[in-house]
Amino acid sequence: MPTFLLTWNPERKDTNIAEQADSTTADSPLQARWSTGVTKKIQPGNRLFLLRQGIEPKGIMASGWATSRTFEAKHWDKKKARLGTRALYVDLEFDRILDPKKHGLLSTNFTPGALQSVNWTPMASGPQISD
Repeated sequence: MPTFLLTWNPERKDTNIAEQADSTTADSPLQARWSTGVTKKIQPGNRLFLLRQGIEPKGIMASGWATSRTFEAKHWDKKKARLGTRALYVDLEFDRILDPKKHGLLSTNFTPGALQSVNWTPMASGPQISD
């Protein structure tokens, strides 16, 4: 089953996702919508990981599953949305979110192996992680 990497830069998009970490530790998945960059390939059931970028700490901070196909809607950036710009999204269910202040994040410095070949510094959401 395909796996995709979503990204979040707290300097560019203000969100309270880390505040939702406690709900996922109590086996309460979080329903969310996230930008997929330019990819249109995400399908329901695909595995998703959220990578925190920009400011430290950086690393994998959430995992989840796609609950929709990729679709188009108003851009998440309010200025771009006012100009009529659209963005691609996916609805998902986060099964685990790490609060960087409480849990730290999963490092992307992998030892030699399959995950070492993944681009862990993509410019936007959407890269597929090979099997």
